[in-house]
Amino acid sequence: MVLKQYLFHNKQRLNKGPRMCLQFIRPEGQKHYKLSVKIQNDQIVCVEELKLSLLAKSCLCPGFVALISNLISSSNDPPNKSELEYQWLEEYWKGKAYEIYQIKISQNFAGKSFSWVAEMIYNNFKAILFALEI
Repeated sequence: MVLKQYLFHNKQRLNKGPRMCLQFIRPEGQKHYKLSVKIQNDQIVCVEELKLSLLAKSCLCPGFVALISNLISSSNDPPNKSELEYQWLEEYWKGKAYEIYQIKISQNFAGKSFSWVAEMIYNNFKAILFALEI
């Protein structure tokens, strides 16, 4: 925040200045930051807001938090099939093997449609593309 204030007081162009990625624990920090710094292109993440948002989603869709947490974290090898008492446990461990990764893709895909790129990635790597960051 001090760096942003320095740039603002020295009348430098903030839109071309450094982009800050911030993590706040409480929502109040986000409000104070936005009041003290007049810039819109910073990325702000608030831990409490994320927790409450996930809690609300889990009320609407039971199992949502387990799905997201399993996708963003690696898991150990599943127990032996003989140790799994129920069919749903076997399915759970099978699904837990899937993970999300952020990767850079080749410039050869530039200008192509999302569906075409997703199809090519699936056909060549058996991976599912579900989002692109540009």
